[in-house]
Amino acid sequence: MTDAPEPKRPRRLRNEYSGYVLTRSNQNNIPVLDCSSDGSASLSAEDFFKTVVQKRCPMLLRHGLESGGRTKIMEDMDVIWKQWRSSEYLDEIAGRAQVHVERRTSKDDRYGKAREQGEEVMTFGEFLQILQDPQKRDLYYMTTQPLQVDEEGRPQLLSEPLTSLMKDFPLRPKLAGNLVPMNCNLWMGYSKEGSTSGLHHDYHDNFYMLLKGNKCFDLYSPDQVDQMKTRGTIDHVFPNGLIHYEGEPPVTATGVELASLKAWEAHQHQKKCEEAVSLAEAAVREGKPDGAAQLEEAEEALEDALEQVLGTEMGQDDDGDNSNEGQDFWTAMGKKTNNCDGSVEEETEFSEEEDSDDEEAPPEKLNNFSTIESGVAKDIPRAQVKVQAGDILFLPAGWFHSVTSYSAAVNGENTEEEAHCAFNYWLHPPDNNDFDQPYQSGFWPSDWSDRMESM
Repeated sequence: MTDAPEPKRPRRLRNEYSGYVLTRSNQNNIPVLDCSSDGSASLSAEDFFKTVVQKRCPMLLRHGLESGGRTKIMEDMDVIWKQWRSSEYLDEIAGRAQVHVERRTSKDDRYGKAREQGEEVMTFGEFLQILQDPQKRDLYYMTTQPLQVDEEGRPQLLSEPLTSLMKDFPLRPKLAGNLVPMNCNLWMGYSKEGSTSGLHHDYHDNFYMLLKGNKCFDLYSPDQVDQMKTRGTIDHVFPNGLIHYEGEPPVTATGVELASLKAWEAHQHQKKCEEAVSLAEAAVREGKPDGAAQLEEAEEALEDALEQVLGTEMGQDDDGDNSNEGQDFWTAMGKKTNNCDGSVEEETEFSEEEDSDDEEAPPEKLNNFSTIESGVAKDIPRAQVKVQAGDILFLPAGWFHSVTSYSAAVNGENTEEEAHCAFNYWLHPPDNNDFDQPYQSGFWPSDWSDRMESM
C-alpha cells in the first residue's frame, strides 16, 4: 500500500521588521512637523534620515511645500507648488504629451480595473479639459504611466507628462539625501464624495506631496502583516519593512534580486581586473622588472572575471547549473516597463517582483493587495493621517495603507470643487544606518551615477 503524500506545510512567516510600530497606546500618533511660517521646524536631510527614515517611521510634514515660510522643508519643489496647481500652466508646458488615463463606468465603481472598464490614451491637455467637465470628471483618473527603457534595458525614471515638466523639479529632492529614486509620478483626478483605494503596501519609500485636494491615509505598521490578509503569501519581512512573497525571486532588503546583484558584482570585478591589466601593460612599456609577471597575473584574473560575468548572464549557479538563464543585472530594474509602479489603484505601487505574465493584472490578483474589501482592518492598531494641500507624507516601504481622495473647494468656497493632484517620489528603501551610505551594496548608487552621467 502506497503511503499518502504528506500534506504541504505552509512556510512560516519570517518577520524581521525592526522599525517604528503602532500600538494601542500610540495609534494615530504619527509624528507631525509644522513647516509653516509660524512654526519653528527645521530639518536637514541628514537629520531626516536619522530621525525618520532610519527609524522607518511615517511623518507628516505639515505645509512642507508652501512658499513664504522661513522653515519650508522642500524649497527645491518651489515651482511645483507655485505652478502645478494651475491647469493653464500644466497645459501650456505639457498639454501635448500623451498620457494613459483610467476610466470607470460610473462614480460607484472603484478605480483599478482599467483593463476591464477601459483605459484611454489622450493628450494631457485633453485630460485637463475633462477635469473641468462636470459630466465626465469623476469618471477619469491619471495614475502612473508606461515607462520606456533605454538602450541597456534600464527603465526610465520618468514618463509623460513628467518628462515635459522635468525642468520644474529635481530628480532627487534634497530632503532625500543619498536615497536613490526609483520613479516619479503625477496623480490627478476628481471626487467630490471621495474615492478610495484598496488596502495594500508598496515596495519603496514614498515622498508623497499633495498639491490640491485632501487625502486620508489609514496606516498599519509592517509588524501586523499577518493580519493584512494579502492576496499573496508573505514569507519574509526585512528589518526595513520590505515585504517578500512566496514564488517571487529572492531579493535583498533594498529590492535587488540576488541574481541581479551577483551579475552586477561580477561586472564590477571585471572592471577592476581590466584596470589591473592596463596598469600591468604600462609597467611592461616602462620596462619594470616585474612588468611581464604582473601582466600575466592580471590577464589570468581578467579571464576568470569574464567567465564569472558570462556565468551570471547565463544564470549559472556556483556549481554551474543554469538556474536563471538570461539574467543580467538589469533584471532588478526589469520591473514592469509598461506599468512600472501602479496604474491599478489610487496611490498604489506594482510589485517589481511580479511575474511578467501578470503585467496587466488587476489589483485582486496582485500579491500586495489585501482581501479586506472595506480597506480598514479591524482590531489592529491604525493611524489615520489627514493630508492637506501643501503637506508632504513620508511613508516607508511595507506600511499598509488605504487612501481616500477628495476634491477641495476653490478658495475655501463650497460652490465649486477642483481636482485633487499629487506628486510623489518612490525611493529604494535603505538597509544601512549611514546617511552617507544608506545601502550596504553599491548597486543602486552605481545605477544612479550611471543615470546622471547619461543625461
